[in-house]
Amino acid sequence: MLPTEEPQEELKEEFKLDNDMKAEWAICQIKAKKDEMERMIKVCEGMIEEYRTVMKKEVEKFENGTSYLKGKLMQYFEGCNKQKTKTAETYRLPSGTLKKKFGTITFDRDEDTLIKWLVDNHKDSEFLETQYKLKWNELKKSCNFSGDKLITADGEVVEGVILVQQADKFEIDFK
Repeated sequence: MLPTEEPQEELKEEFKLDNDMKAEWAICQIKAKKDEMERMIKVCEGMIEEYRTVMKKEVEKFENGTSYLKGKLMQYFEGCNKQKTKTAETYRLPSGTLKKKFGTITFDRDEDTLIKWLVDNHKDSEFLETQYKLKWNELKKSCNFSGDKLITADGEVVEGVILVQQADKFEIDFK
């Protein structure tokens, strides 16, 4: 080819879906790829579950294999001259630190019962908070829209709402 010549490109005709048979073929191609993807996901999920089982067994094996020595270290720890803080006792060794954390208080509470008790006995309490909850569906049904604004039946623009037109979606439903 001489440098001044333009390269000759083969003109390929663009693929067109111009009849039902070609459209059916395209749907079948997409469905086959979707089925393959779903199959691979199921295989991976199965492997993940298998790995979780292996991990759980390894943790149990570790716990069973070290519980005796941990018990002996706890007995030894009790006889040591430990450093104490508000929350723990520690004893340092070259390969690790033995530590006993003191138990903390947690609260297992039933919020509904607790709120009822406060309302019944301490209605004006600083421990109660009044909260407003938006009834969006009811508000939306009572309004109309114009442009990007939500308008009440009285013609008032509802603040805090902007209407956003979503793009159309093209989907294929497989049988």
